[in-house]
Amino acid sequence: MKKIIPPQINFLWIFLLILTLIIVSCDNSSTSSLDNNDENTKGYHADISGPETVYVGQPVTYSAVESDNSNGYSFRRVFDYQQLHGENNINHTFLESGEEVLILQVYDGLQEVYEATQNITVLDRNPNSYSIEHLKTYNSDNTPQFIDTNNSGYPLTVYDIYIDDDFLVLSGSNRILVSNDNGTSWTQYALNKPTSVLKNITFDTTNSRFYFSNSGYTNDGYEVFYLNLDTGEILSVMNGHHANDILIDDNKLYVGTSDGLYIADLTSPGAVTFYAEFNDLVATRVHSISKHNETLVFSVKNYVVQTNIDEINFSHSAFLNYASEVYDFYVDQHFFLTKDNSKFCFSIDGGYTWKYDSNLYAESLGDFMLSENGDLFVFTSYMNLLISSDNGVSWTSHTSNYDGNDYTSVKLYNNKLYIGSYNRLSVYQLNLQSN
Repeated sequence: MKKIIPPQINFLWIFLLILTLIIVSCDNSSTSSLDNNDENTKGYHADISGPETVYVGQPVTYSAVESDNSNGYSFRRVFDYQQLHGENNINHTFLESGEEVLILQVYDGLQEVYEATQNITVLDRNPNSYSIEHLKTYNSDNTPQFIDTNNSGYPLTVYDIYIDDDFLVLSGSNRILVSNDNGTSWTQYALNKPTSVLKNITFDTTNSRFYFSNSGYTNDGYEVFYLNLDTGEILSVMNGHHANDILIDDNKLYVGTSDGLYIADLTSPGAVTFYAEFNDLVATRVHSISKHNETLVFSVKNYVVQTNIDEINFSHSAFLNYASEVYDFYVDQHFFLTKDNSKFCFSIDGGYTWKYDSNLYAESLGDFMLSENGDLFVFTSYMNLLISSDNGVSWTSHTSNYDGNDYTSVKLYNNKLYIGSYNRLSVYQLNLQSN
């Protein structure tokens, strides 16, 4: 007996078949809309260019350059999940090793019409290793100038160190020691203020002056001075402000204080006059100042602030929120590394988002120091030298039998580590070992 199929079932099968064809057609349309042909991409083509192999912590720039937009459409472009507004580049720093994919998506309204990808291999950078060799220790036994013969008779406490190819300069409690022969001989310049704590030594090459600050024990002692090497005079240029950092750039003097940022023009002869005062910021305790390209970057309590150095306007600055008080920072292109007293925090997008280092150090961290080969150094309160070969993403510890068990200042120059303390300046050679 022949089985008869009801007409409504035939209709149902036909409906399902049509629906399936529609779905397949839509899927094919969605897939083909990303094919690189003029019909589906509406005449749009672009390429991602940039390194295919990078290292952890290496700031890199990738470009999404239009190779064809023949129809002149105004497309919306999303590159690495960031919407582009006229620019073609994105900056990126990879914080973990492995395989990554960069994606460029192009939209006509809400419809994606183009997609390009680039595979990135991110490698761990092998940390550099150093041997540490003690070269010399200066103290009152071999350097008579370490004893204050003008006032107290006490040995020098090295609160700060400045060094370049021509000078080695130490600041103490009430005087400055200057050597232009790498420590063989010294000239002492007395401030005659016994309660002073002299720090932040900065050299003005144009006028042959050393600027420094007095972070004394009372508000009356807060001053900024300069030492004129031609005359031997020490003159005050600012008082009543606790200076935390001093920067000299392009004949301008920048002083970060506990009540704001002050700027002076050094091109005019005579007295130094501060022509700009910024003491109405969100938080005015300026800890650290730096210049990066044409951008002035400084830390203001728990923010990092950046603004154009020629047209300073903090109302248009990027106030980069940071959870802890920022005492120092390091900038490499768009990569920010900051620290408070005991931990690191870094940003790969110019400071708009932050990531804490998972390794917290239960010891105070000194300032960032950059070696000749690009390694970062931080000296800790436990006389421990931390070294990073990947811009601060990871750190290795280098301990040694350092002279003494505390320090008041540390500087790195020509792969030599200068450690200052009470009645002592110790110098160590850092020898890079082959990996």
